[in-house]
Amino acid sequence: MSTSALPISVVIPTHDRWRELSQCLAALAQQDFTEPFEVVVVADGCTDATVSNLEALAPRFDLRVLAQPSRGAATARNNGARAARSPLLLFLDDDVIPSPGVISAHVRRHASMPADGVVIGPYLPTPPQADDYFRMQFFDFWRQTFDTMGEDGHKATYRDFVSGNFSIAASSFWAAGGFDESFPSCGMEDYELGVRLLAAGLQLEFASEAAALHLETTDGHRLLRRKFREGGGTITLVGLHPEVLHTTVLPKPRSVARRLAFAAPVAAGAIESILQAMLEPAAALRLKPLWSWLNAHAQGLAFWRGVGHQLGGGAREFSSFIETVERRIRS
Repeated sequence: MSTSALPISVVIPTHDRWRELSQCLAALAQQDFTEPFEVVVVADGCTDATVSNLEALAPRFDLRVLAQPSRGAATARNNGARAARSPLLLFLDDDVIPSPGVISAHVRRHASMPADGVVIGPYLPTPPQADDYFRMQFFDFWRQTFDTMGEDGHKATYRDFVSGNFSIAASSFWAAGGFDESFPSCGMEDYELGVRLLAAGLQLEFASEAAALHLETTDGHRLLRRKFREGGGTITLVGLHPEVLHTTVLPKPRSVARRLAFAAPVAAGAIESILQAMLEPAAALRLKPLWSWLNAHAQGLAFWRGVGHQLGGGAREFSSFIETVERRIRS
């Protein structure tokens, strides 16, 4: 099939999540979009049956499967975009389940906006029970994120650029350089691309009609690993774009978590584990204020340990980094 016959290519990076990916693909097979489209799935270091299961499928859309060594979502997205044959790219995460009108909504939006625009669709998790504190935390975060993006007069920032459900012209994606593959695995590479896209003058539109469901499965352990990567990713982001320093937590007053993570990272990791272990009993006893305190401090330790790990040191290296960034901002 020629490139001109494909109005859109869907790119999905995946790593050992066949259950979620299979639901995503099933939803793509139920799209109301009547024109041909392709789906490019990039298996990033998969050790389960993802690749063989994909090869056994015969969906109504053109399915292409790429396998790569474990190199992270940024590399997987870039490789999927290189293989895509359409001039319009739709990126979906493997745990995002598109509603039937998602592809149509993205295509319509691009038809009515500048060629170098970006369209972002919401992907809320299923509302959890009120006593499921972890799930409620994520649900509230994503609801607030998308509600803010949908407000009249909202001025887009790089933090609006979340990569689970967005579309962009392939030419604009590559003109910006694609995703930066130097980031820690799943560590703010979408925000970094957002900085570059907005600096290039691209228009970012929020399309509420391009709605999807997010099969959020994060638990306490995964949350802390994510916060650790976020700490390292924040250092990488600010190192590349000093102008965003004061939109991050890095220049805020020193906290106990920061001092401990820098002075004694091993002890900080042990305390983090203890706090994390106390979360489940606190939730079981419906002690939400205590749960929130434990969770906030565990996340703080994880984040600052990630910062120290990325810098290869502690307070001295951090101060030197901040001073260097501030000089670059002034120059």
